[in-house]
Amino acid sequence: MKQGLLLLLSCAAILTLASEENSEDIVLNKLDNIESKLQELQNALQNLREEVLKNRAEIKPSCAKNIETSLLCRNVSSQVSGVYQISINNGTESFPAFCEQKAHGGGWLVVQHRFDGSVDFDRNWDAYRKGFGSVGGEYWIGLDRLHQLTSSRRQELLIEMKSFSDREGFAHYKAFEIGCEIDNFSLKIIDGYSGTAGEGLEYHKGSNFSTLDHNNNLNTSPDYTTTKQGGWWYGKGWTNLNGPYINSRSIDSMFWYNLNGYYANNRYYYPALSHSRMMIRPVVS
Repeated sequence: MKQGLLLLLSCAAILTLASEENSEDIVLNKLDNIESKLQELQNALQNLREEVLKNRAEIKPSCAKNIETSLLCRNVSSQVSGVYQISINNGTESFPAFCEQKAHGGGWLVVQHRFDGSVDFDRNWDAYRKGFGSVGGEYWIGLDRLHQLTSSRRQELLIEMKSFSDREGFAHYKAFEIGCEIDNFSLKIIDGYSGTAGEGLEYHKGSNFSTLDHNNNLNTSPDYTTTKQGGWWYGKGWTNLNGPYINSRSIDSMFWYNLNGYYANNRYYYPALSHSRMMIRPVVS
């Protein structure tokens, strides 16, 4: 701004000088000097613009940890399972969530639930990030909240499941955490299995979350995101609780292979599940 004003004043001075001395050579020399200064100013502005654009491109979303959770299902005083208002930390607005207060000691926050196929789980990245379904029905809590919950303090994971042939099982993990969006919500920690369903998720440890429009596991085979299989941490292919709700023995379904899968006639069979429920709870140290 200051340089622009100086240039204007210089022009005024030149015109005054020209009228007084009536010297064309002097005016031309002065104009040449001004043109040179203007070019220098234009180059400086261009360099500044390029630097701003470069800095903007280098800025990435924060993946910082949240402060300790404030109100979760474990802190709910009621022993009745149902929908309660919970908050992730002291700085966030509360939201409705289903708390399982009876099974497995209670205090569990439901993050995924499927039981009748009424909600389509073949959704895009934005839907899986934000969450969908109804809290008291078929439901996905959303990757943003799941990351905030699991990164704020150590969480354990409990998965209940049942096949269409009524075979039931559960998988419990002592530690569970996913990354933030800049990490493609990767399955960072999944350790300490126990249960009756057979271990399944540790095969997927380190895998990125993928959806129909965001294939973040390009090296997996087969490419699960090219068929209708929902969003999941696609790794070795031994589990997918967000696959199509159909009664089949195909990998194109909701399945947990180690519950009732088998190998015969030179191929693997993946009997589908009719029910799944994923729940997390803060670990008491």
